[in-house]
Amino acid sequence: MKHQTHYFIRSFIIFLTSIVLMLLTAKATLAAKGFEVVSPKLKYEGFSYSVWSAKWFQFAYSLPYTRNPILDTANCKIGQKGSVWFLGGPTDKFPAKGRNCTMPYGTALFFTQGAYSWDNEACSSDNKHIQKTNFTVAELRAKAKHDLNNVFGARNLIIDGMEVKGLPKTCNPKKLTSCQSPYRVQTPVFDYKVPSVNNLLISVNGACYKNLNKGKPYIVKGAIGDGYFVMIKPLSVGKHTLQFGEPDAKGKLPGLYNITVSK
Repeated sequence: MKHQTHYFIRSFIIFLTSIVLMLLTAKATLAAKGFEVVSPKLKYEGFSYSVWSAKWFQFAYSLPYTRNPILDTANCKIGQKGSVWFLGGPTDKFPAKGRNCTMPYGTALFFTQGAYSWDNEACSSDNKHIQKTNFTVAELRAKAKHDLNNVFGARNLIIDGMEVKGLPKTCNPKKLTSCQSPYRVQTPVFDYKVPSVNNLLISVNGACYKNLNKGKPYIVKGAIGDGYFVMIKPLSVGKHTLQFGEPDAKGKLPGLYNITVSK
């Protein structure tokens, strides 16, 4: 009986040890393959979601449309600096097999599902001269909010097969509560620079923004943005997928990034 008790205890200890090892292994595997999203209520590297969203717009506008990762006219690393990279873009222009993006380990992603900005830049009626408007900050905020409400629709974000919860399943302008999400933020008032040629203001405002400022960057002051953004903490080394956009009738998402995180 004594020997049987010792055997039972020893077997039980071995069993418990095996279970613990299995749980630790499973946890390690999940950490290696999983991802972590920063709560919109928290700051990342000292900045709120609101401030990061302004930085996203500043990045997007800083590059020419002929060489811009947001528009898939350049490698995703172009223009990126520091430990947070900016991604996003119109899903109607995504290649069927997705966009490939290689990034260094330790880099977070600040990703947009859709965003609009407003400022007081505009062209004259003949498109030959810059003729600024004089909207107030409150009016600019209202315009950015209105535009996003009217075009957004449903959005999903799936990282490595796992859905990010909290994005709107639909966004109906006639039922504004459907557009609410913890990931929707408005920027503080911000300034941004655009290149003198091939800048995004040409498509946004008109031809008067061609060949700006005698070849020097042009500064826009007092802009406001509104959008849905997700801060994704650094992914593990290896391959990852990021699917996003408005699902089609079969539930398929139109946007796909094939991300490789290098050592």
